[in-house]
Amino acid sequence: MTTLDPIRPVSEAAVNVVADKVGNLVGTLWDYSLGLVVNIIFLSRKAEEVAGEMERLQGLMEDLKQEAEDEARSRTQSDVSNQLRWWMSKVSSLATDASKFQESFEDQSLCVTRFRLGYDAVELLRQAKKLTEEGKTISSARLARPRGPDPVQQNIADRLRLPSDTPKDELFGQLSNKRFILFLDDVWERLNFEEIGIPLPRNSKNKSKILFTTRSEQVCGEMDFDQKVKINLLDDKSSWDLFRSKFGRDTAVLDVDPGIQQLAKKVVGRCGGLPIALITVGRAMSNAKTAYYWKDAIRKLDQCAAELSPGRIIDYWICEGFLDLENFDEHDIEDTRCRGNALISELQNACLLEVSGRSVMMHDTVRDMALWIVRHDFVVLAGSNVVASQIPHCSIWESAKRISLIHNRGIKAAPFFENLKSCPNLTTLLLQGSRLIQNVSKGFFDSMPTLRVLDLADTGLSVFPIEITSLTCLQYLCLSDTFGFTSLPVELGNLTNLRQLILRHTRRLTSIPREAISRLSRLQVLDMGWSGYNFGDEITRPLEMGMSDLANLSRLVEFHLPKNICSWRSLSVIEASPVLRQSARNIYIRASCDASVSPPPSGDTITERIGRLSRLRSLALLGEPSDPVMEELQLYPISRLQNLEYLSVRQFREAKISINISSHGSEPLFPRLRDLSIHYCDWCSELTWVGRLPCLEELTITGCQGLREVLLLDGGCHNHLMITSFPKLIMMNLQNLPLLTSINMSPLPFPSLKWLTVRGCPQLKRLPFGPQSAKNLLKIDGQKTWWDGLEWNNHADQQSFSSKFQAIPWND
Repeated sequence: MTTLDPIRPVSEAAVNVVADKVGNLVGTLWDYSLGLVVNIIFLSRKAEEVAGEMERLQGLMEDLKQEAEDEARSRTQSDVSNQLRWWMSKVSSLATDASKFQESFEDQSLCVTRFRLGYDAVELLRQAKKLTEEGKTISSARLARPRGPDPVQQNIADRLRLPSDTPKDELFGQLSNKRFILFLDDVWERLNFEEIGIPLPRNSKNKSKILFTTRSEQVCGEMDFDQKVKINLLDDKSSWDLFRSKFGRDTAVLDVDPGIQQLAKKVVGRCGGLPIALITVGRAMSNAKTAYYWKDAIRKLDQCAAELSPGRIIDYWICEGFLDLENFDEHDIEDTRCRGNALISELQNACLLEVSGRSVMMHDTVRDMALWIVRHDFVVLAGSNVVASQIPHCSIWESAKRISLIHNRGIKAAPFFENLKSCPNLTTLLLQGSRLIQNVSKGFFDSMPTLRVLDLADTGLSVFPIEITSLTCLQYLCLSDTFGFTSLPVELGNLTNLRQLILRHTRRLTSIPREAISRLSRLQVLDMGWSGYNFGDEITRPLEMGMSDLANLSRLVEFHLPKNICSWRSLSVIEASPVLRQSARNIYIRASCDASVSPPPSGDTITERIGRLSRLRSLALLGEPSDPVMEELQLYPISRLQNLEYLSVRQFREAKISINISSHGSEPLFPRLRDLSIHYCDWCSELTWVGRLPCLEELTITGCQGLREVLLLDGGCHNHLMITSFPKLIMMNLQNLPLLTSINMSPLPFPSLKWLTVRGCPQLKRLPFGPQSAKNLLKIDGQKTWWDGLEWNNHADQQSFSSKFQAIPWND
């Protein structure tokens, strides 16, 4: 995962808003995903369970009805009668649903019907069991008495061989004198141990323990845990072992018959290492003794395929309105994204989502259940393996609110257009990676009056589809990686509700009329990273969009400039505008100035001016090797930028790169910098300050002819302050540094380092590694002659790191 931003606490209101918007998907998924695989494979058995549970429930209702009638003869119990009447009405309603289910089951034939019936069976069983438990508490005699002890409390009393109605004070006294282990499985809400009568182990001297499992990280915090252990997805061996343990006693069938064992391992593989799926499937398959059952299970599990979704999902949510509160401040999209990140984190903690890089992934079981829940609102035909027979019928498209055809190249354009002729409720259309839009017919977007999110990234567009400009409700438009079109139409300004315009990697885009952007009064995000557009001289290009036009977009909070060299004139406009000064996220600028532009004011350095762009994330400073203009590049003004994540310094052949560390005191330099690269800066003899970058993940230093040391010579002390060098460094790349003699004089832990590359550094004779260094190191790339000439503290260290070395060619 590029890593997610730090998560801020989510207000309960924000969570509730999203839950309402998406139909309480999180809770529903956990309710039903346990039974998903079982009900597909053994539908007949689930139907029998439904019938049995309903029969028991009907019997319980008759008993309670008779009990209530007997109580009514002796005394008035109006409250009890009302509660019983309410419960009986729910039982009757459920009995009607169960009867309809039985009729459908006896008549079912299609695979999709089996899936729906399996879903209904799990829901009926859940409701029936819930009503059974409720019915057991509605005895008139029990309701008339004072409330009894809690069931978690009754069970503990039984284990201590005490009466089940033992008061909590007596229970507390008994447990205080015992050494006990209390194990609570699948906890979903905070438990108050004192109210139950359980002494907390930390307050006693008997070394007792309380262990609990939960799928909610919030519950962990609420229960004030001492130690948390996260259980990740299982590897192949652990998955197989867990599956066998839940298979039942007759595991011999898995060992004796090689054919069945092979099929069983395929079934285990389909569970994707998810413990809850392995347990469920293991129990469900315990009676499968023939290859037929196993093959049938694999066939049905294969119908639940996982899909990758794009990493900009939070921006979709924002423009769909999922994350907007009633008091939503349109100027603060960062806070809105934090709410989205927090929700994704909650889904991760509940094992409903996996995040990798800029992508999110659902487990097969969870995804299939999610799609079933939203089957009337979503059409998802993502991936290159979709065939025409999987296209749903016309009525589904007409009622769809969200359609995803990401990377779909298997459906021909003609039937696709036919299906999308009428989509009056459509709010989201995701087409990235497909080629369907290239031959769009006239009037294609006319049937989508409510469309809010449109993603056309990597669709191979050769011209901008002018009909997009009629989508007046549109809030999110992505045209990234579309290398074909060279200009945007002036009609783009008609999209007055547009909040995010993404134009990344539109390398051929060179013309944007001023009114195409200046009329987008609600625009919050404009991403032109790696676009071909050049913010040039507004005097010579009066009809083209200039930097001053963006300065008038009062709601703009995030602006990614094209990766072209920014002129001093443009930098002056950015610096002078409060909007652009706060919204600029990246800048690529030459530190020198030529005769065609005005030089900076006297005494005002380039880094001082850039240091005022407080929310900058990426900065590239380019020197002028053929005409050096400065003796020193002082990085101090930009070293306190709180959001800077990437810094590149290039071609300062004659200038000294320096930073005034003493002025920072104990403050970290570049507090969020993750990627630092320094190229061809010859007057840098040392870069000891890089050891004080707390979040640095990648360090690249190349072609610096005068560099001798990289880190602190004293092993990590500076100004009497102990610091840990490189706590998060993952990759270090050192190339063409002929005078480099030391990375650090003493060993460093490098707890996160995975890759080290050393090329063209003949004077580097020692690596800063010891017995406890670089535990996660995967590979060291370098020349064989260099490696053979390294000096080591002992043979054990040399042997330990030799297995990581990989020789690479290099021309000295």
